[in-house]
Amino acid sequence: MLNKIPLELDEYLWAQWSCTRLAFICAPLGFGKTEFAHRVLQGLDVLEVNAETTDVGVAVTVETARGHDAVLVDNIHDAVSVSQGAALASVVAQCGDTRFVFISRAPMPGWLTPFFAKGDLLIVTNDDLYFTDTDIARLLVANGLAPTPRLVERIVDEGKARVLGFDIVFAEPEPAGDLSLAEAIRSRPVVLGYYFSRQAGARRIGRLPSSVFEGDAFDGWLLPQWDGFGANQERLSDAARSSGFYNAQLDDDGVVRSVPVLTLFNGQVYESLALAMLRVYGDNPPIALEGQLLSLDAQTRLPLARDLTARVPFAGQAGPQAGRFEYISATDVIEGRVDPARFRDRIVLVGASAPGIGDRHTTPVSIDTPGVEVQATLIAGALVGYMPYVPWHAELTVSFITLLVAGAAALAMPRLGAAGIVLLAVALLLVLQSANALMFGVLDWVTPVAAPMMAVVLIAILNLATGHFIESKARQAVVALFGQYVSPKLVQRMAREPSAYPIESQNKRLTILFADIRGFTRIAESMDPQVLREYLNTFLTRMTEVIHQHQGTVDKYMGDAIMAFWGAPVDDLEQEDHAVVAAIAMQDAAEELSRDFARRGLPPLVIGIGINSGTARVGDMGSQLRRAYTAIGDAVNLAARLEALTKRFGLPVLLGEMTARQVIRVELVALGEADVPGRTERVRVFCPRRYVNRVSPEGTAVL
Repeated sequence: MLNKIPLELDEYLWAQWSCTRLAFICAPLGFGKTEFAHRVLQGLDVLEVNAETTDVGVAVTVETARGHDAVLVDNIHDAVSVSQGAALASVVAQCGDTRFVFISRAPMPGWLTPFFAKGDLLIVTNDDLYFTDTDIARLLVANGLAPTPRLVERIVDEGKARVLGFDIVFAEPEPAGDLSLAEAIRSRPVVLGYYFSRQAGARRIGRLPSSVFEGDAFDGWLLPQWDGFGANQERLSDAARSSGFYNAQLDDDGVVRSVPVLTLFNGQVYESLALAMLRVYGDNPPIALEGQLLSLDAQTRLPLARDLTARVPFAGQAGPQAGRFEYISATDVIEGRVDPARFRDRIVLVGASAPGIGDRHTTPVSIDTPGVEVQATLIAGALVGYMPYVPWHAELTVSFITLLVAGAAALAMPRLGAAGIVLLAVALLLVLQSANALMFGVLDWVTPVAAPMMAVVLIAILNLATGHFIESKARQAVVALFGQYVSPKLVQRMAREPSAYPIESQNKRLTILFADIRGFTRIAESMDPQVLREYLNTFLTRMTEVIHQHQGTVDKYMGDAIMAFWGAPVDDLEQEDHAVVAAIAMQDAAEELSRDFARRGLPPLVIGIGINSGTARVGDMGSQLRRAYTAIGDAVNLAARLEALTKRFGLPVLLGEMTARQVIRVELVALGEADVPGRTERVRVFCPRRYVNRVSPEGTAVL
């Protein structure tokens, strides 16, 4: 690891610092903030305070500040409260001849804002503290690495390394150092690095190496355009066995997944650092390009994308602690603390990996991957034959898969419920993931399956939303339609699964009940209309409650009569029992109402009930102007006729034969046969035993 030293301030920062007396340095841990502050305050009498260990309110006062040329307060990010910050701001304002530098890992605090607004505050961020390629070269010089051949001798001559590559550029002229370094790398397997730049107005520093192809060999390829470069000094470039650029390629999300292997500049094609080192490692084999496959020999092949980039086979983690590559301190190598035998027959890369150095990237395995490891990973992958790549047909394949999967999902999901949609979506996603993993593991294909996966998710969400909307509308329709016919409890049950309760008319077995007030015409003539209204409403309300309590459906009110049925819209396997029990409960309720009416001076209440079972047409029926959920059919008509027969028999409840056959809970008595208007055949009639206490109209004894 190189020993980091503070950088020189660039011209802009020097100019700013010369006209301000306050500086705020903000950067993460490891960027050299404190060392940088010492550099800008070099030569001054400095009061240095660490806010994490010292109370700044006590240590930094007007008196202590005026006793020094400058005050340096480190680690203010967490240790300085708002009140302490206000006190520091007051000290700064009163000490106009003293410089102040504040160091933080967090953004500028509010108490410094007034000084920034007045233009009296220099702000230095991690962008200013990054090491540029020039800075790195200076760093090597300062540490005694660049100008000395000792590092090269230790690794190549004593260690017998196959290839030594520099993931840094020696662009700054150092006459003595350049000469000695040139002699050290001459005739040795050393590859130097350089970079291209896209920045407008970028300078062209140093000298580019010889190209490997003419540019017209790549007509039709999607090659990047460069505006400048930073190359090595001519002497060094000529002495090196080879040179290669070490640019990485950022995807739209800022992640490095690929690096250019070849690139075009001024009509010439240049090779990357990784490719140059692979060629030196293989005794400089020629480059063979067949389609999108770059071959150096039978074993070393690099599949390329249309922009001549190669996917870097990242795996595991990155950095010195990951253990994938062995990191060795360059200083330890020079000073003889590393056994040269560790380099035998190996490829060695020299680069900067310290935090705060600009050559660091976000990769799929780490947000802070050293650039030198990116190159090492590509080289290792090429040597072992593990090079995932995006095949030329990827876009077509992904488009086909997207259409196939999306089409299947779009056709199947509307027919499924919510659970089915979720299960199908999960299954399709698993299939896509499995297929992707299989292609990656067997064929080394990197197939972007995000599009078909997103299509599946969106179609699933759309179907779930649509289904929810339709179900909600259906639920509302059920509640709106059946809320007036059945009990609230049944409505809630139906609303949970509206599809199970169709509105359309259908033939079903029903048990129908008709109830009517005896002598209602006489009652109506004797009562005030308003009182009559209350009388009738009380009756209908109470009867409806009883019917609902026994799972019945109220069909309609017909003046003083009420029609109800069992078996729709909710199926009822005990509909006959429920109807008869409900009829008995209605008679009991009528007696209670009658006693109440009598106490209020109103006419007594007597009702008759007829019940019959059979097949009827039930559903939403009516005209275009008015519709209702009702039942029609012969079974309905007979129930109405049985209700009328209660007057002839003098009994409160009469049942038809079809109902009586299925009743279990209530003991019935057969009353014999009776003539029914509109029917040619006589009808057998039954009654609950509790009401049988007289002789039938035909004179038949009833027991």
